[in-house]
Amino acid sequence: MPARKNKIKPRTPEETRRYFSQPDWAMKNLGPLPDISPEELKRMTIKIVLGETEPPKEFDAIRREAWKELKLEIDAIHEAGGMVDIPGD
Repeated sequence: MPARKNKIKPRTPEETRRYFSQPDWAMKNLGPLPDISPEELKRMTIKIVLGETEPPKEFDAIRREAWKELKLEIDAIHEAGGMVDIPGD
């Protein structure tokens, strides 16, 4: 039996715009945040992607606000059918 090749239908310009765009309410620049290191943002991102919805209780106001904004952006990416890319070392 021959191997079946999946034919991928190219996206229309509108589908491409929706797939690679976030809604206006989620487009907020989080950086640079002088009090939050890139590693800390990466850890927050991983926790949110894994399903945590609330920031840890020990977070101060700056970190709680960063968590809230990061969660909005991640939710918008997922809602649009995208994946969150977490850069490695």
